[in-house]
Amino acid sequence: MAQQPDGVRREADLHGVTPTLPRPAAPPAPDEFVPALHFVLIAVFLYLLQPVWASLALSVLRDTGFYAWYYGPEFVAVAFGEKGPAQQAAQTRLQLWAIAAAFLFWLGSAALLLGRLPAAYRRDMGVSLGRLTRRDDSGVAKWFAVAPAAVAANALLGVAAWVVIAPVAFGVNYLLGWLHTRYVEVRVEEHPFTAAAQAGRLRPAEWALLAFSVFVSAPLWEELFFRGALLALCRKVRFGGHAAMLLALVAALVLRRQQLLDAAHDGGTPLWLAAAPALFVLATAPLYALVCWSSRTGVGPVVFGTALFFAAVHSNVWPTPVALFLLGLGLGWLAVWTRSLIAPVVVHSLFNGVSFLLLFYG
Repeated sequence: MAQQPDGVRREADLHGVTPTLPRPAAPPAPDEFVPALHFVLIAVFLYLLQPVWASLALSVLRDTGFYAWYYGPEFVAVAFGEKGPAQQAAQTRLQLWAIAAAFLFWLGSAALLLGRLPAAYRRDMGVSLGRLTRRDDSGVAKWFAVAPAAVAANALLGVAAWVVIAPVAFGVNYLLGWLHTRYVEVRVEEHPFTAAAQAGRLRPAEWALLAFSVFVSAPLWEELFFRGALLALCRKVRFGGHAAMLLALVAALVLRRQQLLDAAHDGGTPLWLAAAPALFVLATAPLYALVCWSSRTGVGPVVFGTALFFAAVHSNVWPTPVALFLLGLGLGWLAVWTRSLIAPVVVHSLFNGVSFLLLFYG
C-alpha cells in the first residue's frame, strides 16, 4: 500500500481506491481588450500617417519655393486661395508632388512602427513575411529575411486573382456608369486626379507622379490599413463586422455631407442621389445578415464589413463604391487566405494600373 512520507496511510488506500490528484486550475482567459485597443491605435496611426506626411511635404514644397518655381506664383496663389473648383484642381496637382515627396518618410515610419510590434501582431496584419535569420547574444531577434519563394508565390497568386476580380469590378462599374448617365442624366462623379487628367492640365512629370501614386503609394497605404490593421482589429473584437458596417454608413454620410446639404437647400441634385452611397450601404444589410447567419468562423462578416467600409471611403466618386466593394471582398479574402498583404497589394496595384492606362490613353 502507498504510504505518505511520514508513514501514515491514506484512507482511500485502506479501501483499495486509487487516489486522484486535484486538477490544476485552468489558466485565466487572456484579456482581449488590451490587444483590441492596441489594434485600434495601430489602425488610427497607420491611417493618419500618410496624410500627415503628405501635408508636411506640401508645406515644405510651398515654403521652399518649389511650387512657385515650377508652376509660377499665380498658380500657387490659386491653389492656396479661396475654395472653389479652380482651387481644388490646382491643389490636386500640388498633392501629386507632396505624396511622392512624403512616400519614403511614410514608408519608413510605418516600417519602424511595424518592426516594434510583437511578431503575433505582425502575423495578424499579414506583414510578417519572412523567417528569423539572426539573433544576438541575448536571444533578441535582429532581423527577418523575406523568403523570395513565398513572395513570388503570393505575387503570382495576386496576378491570378486580378484576372478574376478585375473584369467583374470593371464590368459592374461600367454598367452602373452607363445606367447612371442614361437614366439619371447626371455625369458620373470623378476622382480629383481623374478630373485633372481628363481636363488635359497634367504635365509629363505630373503624369509620372500620378502613375507612382496609383501603382505604388495608394495600394501600399490602403492595403496596410484596410486589409492589414483594420481587418486584424475587426477579427479581434466580437462584433467587428458590425462595427465595420457602422463605420461604412458613417463614412458614406460624412463624405457626402456637402452634397446632402446642397440637395436639401437648392434641390439641384435629387436627395436620393446625394445619399446614394449611404443607401447602398443600407441595401447591403440583408446580404450582410445572410453572411453572418452562414458564417461559422466569423471571418465572413469581417471581410464583408471592411470591404464595404473600403468602398464607402470613396463615396465622393459615386457610383464607383459599388465596384470597389466587390474589389474589397476579393482583397479581404485574399488577405485572410494567404495571411499576407502581398497578393492584395498586387491586385490593388494592377487594378489601379488599368484605370491609369485607360485614363492616359484617353
